[in-house]
Amino acid sequence: MPTVDEIIGRYREVEQQIATIDEEAKARTTPLKAQLDVMEKWISAKSLQDGWESQRTKHGTVYFAPTARCSVADWDSVLNFVRSNGAWDLFTHAVNKQAVTQYLDVHKTLPPGVNYAVIRTMHLRKPSIKE
Repeated sequence: MPTVDEIIGRYREVEQQIATIDEEAKARTTPLKAQLDVMEKWISAKSLQDGWESQRTKHGTVYFAPTARCSVADWDSVLNFVRSNGAWDLFTHAVNKQAVTQYLDVHKTLPPGVNYAVIRTMHLRKPSIKE
């Protein structure tokens, strides 16, 4: 039967193999991704120049669709707006894990309506280098 030390040693070997493969894959795919980026920009410019939003080819159909992105520029303004207008749907349904943990540490209870769990996960530190 193997020892914990032997299994951790093998674990490290497999981690290194994965890291090596990931590095090799990244080195091989980075220039290809750069080519894709150039081609995407060319197709986008061509569609604007020619005035089309989709184009069917024998290799597939390219089309453009809007993608919305938003972020908060001023939290105080947003929060005041949400409170004043009851626009709570502007927020997602999530709480800040770090803030909840700190609240729990101080108050020894959770804020109302919040679930909290601590899950046991395995971590493995590299051995320290001895000189």
